[in-house]
Amino acid sequence: MTLALKGGKKITSIDFNTMAPAAASADMYPLDDKDQVQGRKNFFGWLAVGVPGTLAGLQLALERYGTRSFREVVQPAIEAAENGVVITELLQRAIRSSLPRFRNDPGSFKLYLKDGQPLPVGERLRNPDLANLLRTLAERNSVDSFYRGDIAQRLADEFKKNGGMVTAKDFAFDGRRFDSFAGVISAQANELGSHEGSAHERSCPAGSDAIGMERSAHTIRRSGKSESAGRAASLDELHSRIGVKSGGGN
Repeated sequence: MTLALKGGKKITSIDFNTMAPAAASADMYPLDDKDQVQGRKNFFGWLAVGVPGTLAGLQLALERYGTRSFREVVQPAIEAAENGVVITELLQRAIRSSLPRFRNDPGSFKLYLKDGQPLPVGERLRNPDLANLLRTLAERNSVDSFYRGDIAQRLADEFKKNGGMVTAKDFAFDGRRFDSFAGVISAQANELGSHEGSAHERSCPAGSDAIGMERSAHTIRRSGKSESAGRAASLDELHSRIGVKSGGGN
């Protein structure tokens, strides 16, 4: 996540990439005679999964820069998971391309298929389990129990039952809080608008969170203003939508 603070003169990125379990090792994925990972276990299954950082990163952003509570900002996500999204032809093709794996995975089978086939175009893809999880966290007004609490323990138990490596201790990241998981990197902008600092300070690497967490990027279209004015207006609008303090930040 990247935020423009102090009128765009300071850029702060919060890196909440997935974290590997403590038990991960260089030889955890055996290779076949072609030096390829057997069964592509580094891509699919419980051994491919780490501790998702999205919730920790969003909580940290709210605590440091937000003006709204987690309970408030998570409501649209709950509604989207509960009411679903319409299956388009493009989405159906994407589901069909993964059909063999989805048929062999109970959770994916339940979520993406109907009678063993991709959901029909026009139907809604609903995720009631995700809605219930987010609703529980909203009631608690915190994601803390996802990382250290009853939810974390249930997830750790599932990892153990299915041959995964992530433990309750991994979820708790050794008892530290969100800012020990989600690193904050800042770079000052010079007068020309470019950002000082090394490449990794300008942008955090993209990561993928497992356990069904999906992320979306929203683009705000500029209208008939100058490019710089449109950019500023877009930032102000985006910040107001996600609850970032106006003109603030350290």
